[in-house]
Amino acid sequence: FRPFATPVDLFHVVGAELQYRNFAALLQNMENLCRDQKMAKTGSAEVPLEEIYTLMERQCGVPAKLAMEAELQAERALLYANPYMLAVFQELHKLDKRIIVTSDTYFPESFVVEILERNGYDGTEKRFLSCAYQQGKYNGGLVGEIRTYLGKETSCLHIGDNTCSDVIQAKKKGFSAIYVPNVNLAGAPYRTKKQSRMTGSAYA
Repeated sequence: FRPFATPVDLFHVVGAELQYRNFAALLQNMENLCRDQKMAKTGSAEVPLEEIYTLMERQCGVPAKLAMEAELQAERALLYANPYMLAVFQELHKLDKRIIVTSDTYFPESFVVEILERNGYDGTEKRFLSCAYQQGKYNGGLVGEIRTYLGKETSCLHIGDNTCSDVIQAKKKGFSAIYVPNVNLAGAPYRTKKQSRMTGSAYA
């Protein structure tokens, strides 16, 4: 979890740290542009964080290394474990189940492992990340990589909060699937929308 109504609101924290008022909009625009360029060249829109910030430095003059580290630091400071899923994870460990983590993300695996372990998710067997495999969960490509790794005969359960990526695509690849409702989407209709962007997001 991030302590905001939407994950991208963390970019405003990074922008404040770097003293760029429009940093969040710049970063989202650069990510979209980077993905479009990658798709045109390779047929995949999966890009690592470093490529986005390299493009941002070239297009906007924002120092890539400094800005990238500021984002990673903000994630380290603000991310915290979903207490319900952490309890499930711990029970699965007691049952000696194999546990794999998969995500549509631009973060490098070393950072993902760091975040997982510092929040109690220690001992995962393997991580399947979209930027590393150049495949996404949203279209079933990354789930297919997991199926290949585990083998066709292995019984697998996929758990996630996205109906398409985590349920529909997983079932297409022969997984069982459980949908865990996204708490921010579930709570959104009951939250205030008339406060400033940052305090309102944190309050919501």
